[in-house]
Amino acid sequence: MGPREIQVALSALGYDLGAVDGVLGPRTRAAVQRFQTDRGLPVDGKVSGRTEVALRELEGQRKQACLPPSFEHLSRFRLTQYVIAEEPGGGRATVPVLGASGAVLARVAPSFFCDLALQGTGKLKDGRLLNVTGQYVDVRARREYAAVLAAAKRLLPNKIAYAGIRTSGDTVTQALAFSVVPPERLGKGWTVQRGIPLDPFRTLAADVGAYATSDPRYRGRGGLVPAGTRVFILELVGQQLPDGSKHDGWCTVNDTGGAIFGAHFDVFAGTRALMKQVPMPLVGHTWFEGSEARCLRDYAYGI
Repeated sequence: MGPREIQVALSALGYDLGAVDGVLGPRTRAAVQRFQTDRGLPVDGKVSGRTEVALRELEGQRKQACLPPSFEHLSRFRLTQYVIAEEPGGGRATVPVLGASGAVLARVAPSFFCDLALQGTGKLKDGRLLNVTGQYVDVRARREYAAVLAAAKRLLPNKIAYAGIRTSGDTVTQALAFSVVPPERLGKGWTVQRGIPLDPFRTLAADVGAYATSDPRYRGRGGLVPAGTRVFILELVGQQLPDGSKHDGWCTVNDTGGAIFGAHFDVFAGTRALMKQVPMPLVGHTWFEGSEARCLRDYAYGI
């Protein structure tokens, strides 16, 4: 690839290198290094070997993509995946899963409660689907939650709050409340949120401005990427899906979470078994209506 071709490709992929002048100066080399970091490549600032192959591949996909005339550049977003937690057959079901009123909906093993809270939705052995409400209930009188704290320290040592509990010292004071998903809200067996069904590898959780960690420019104003937004992810184009079809790159936002803010999409994978079938890069190059104005080149909040 020639210097100008490299700069055009990097600029279209959202890397800030200044003017496209055909000179591989310090800013262009820095952009190449960011691209290499995003792709998990050796970082040397040179466009050769695997770096050139990766850049040509993405540039080819971009040129083939049906992006609208308003397209200016793709934005870099961190990509993670989430699934429906599935209750395992073993384990002592000692921990109560509570509704917003404090009523016991089910009893589960401590480790499964952590997974249920982390994923936000879970399927019980009896077939019911539970979904997080976002509310917390007082559990200071329920000693069973001490086992959840112990499991959280083991499974999520640096993210205990993600296990759905709040603590004071070594005492669990509050726990996330859940609700049973009614039959009419079941989509493809996964559930429907905000009127949009969860669809594996086509549903995204995004920064919809609901949390203190949300991009402050859009907090409480629909978020950086509002619910219902259609999002294009370049790396998904042509990806083989478990049903045998190939991805066209388009997804829809209908979910969020306290750990999702800024340039971060959490891709719904359905189950852990399905997640293993579709590899996901750590960083994806994305576009949605208005993304160029909201996410300037090299926008990094949340990455």
